[in-house]
Amino acid sequence: MMKALSVFSLVSLLAFPAMAYDEADLTRLKETGHCASCDLSGAPMAALFLPGADFTGSDLTDADLSQTELSGAGFNNANLSGVNLSDANAAYADFTAADLRHADLSRANFYSADMREAVLSHANLDGANFTRAHRAGITAVGAFVCKTTMPDGHVEHRDC
Repeated sequence: MMKALSVFSLVSLLAFPAMAYDEADLTRLKETGHCASCDLSGAPMAALFLPGADFTGSDLTDADLSQTELSGAGFNNANLSGVNLSDANAAYADFTAADLRHADLSRANFYSADMREAVLSHANLDGANFTRAHRAGITAVGAFVCKTTMPDGHVEHRDC
């Protein structure tokens, strides 16, 4: 009986992973707009108003930031792998050395964002706007590019 219960517990944990974000970190972000080195992995933050927020060094793995206002926000060295930034406004934001692997960046605005040394491998860039974005050292292996506005203003349709 105990062995069956242990196997069931293990299967339950694997099938339904816990949301790992720290509730205190999320509350601090909502109250102050700043949360450097926070654990916001899997946090529900869709449609929030967070211009200029500081996420430096934070873990935002699999977080939902869709439709969020993030203009001028700082994501330096942040882990945003698997994050949902669809329809977000991240104009003038700083993503220097940020990890955006497997992120959904569809229809997001990254106008004049600092993307230097960012990793966008296997990210969805469908309809994203990177006009005037700083891109030195960017890695985007396997990224989906369709109707994506590139830093020089031309629209790329590679994967449409």
